[in-house]
Amino acid sequence: MRKCKLIFSILTVILCVAGLLHILPNDITLPLALFFLGITLLIDAKASYDKGAKWYAVILAGTALFVYVIIFYNLFSRIFGF
Repeated sequence: MRKCKLIFSILTVILCVAGLLHILPNDITLPLALFFLGITLLIDAKASYDKGAKWYAVILAGTALFVYVIIFYNLFSRIFGF
């Protein structure tokens, strides 16, 4: 579990840095960085739930859901133009 969280955290940071340094366009890096951030939050939520901190797990899962709603709204607004 820790290896997966570490990998997704590193991917999030790398994509954010690539976007800030204009190595890749922000249209690519921001949605991918937020996607990996959501995965990291879900992994942390599962670990918290397993430890018994259920309220903290619900907050993390809700935050991940909010991040995914933002990503999908952004993608659908670009595809369908509304």
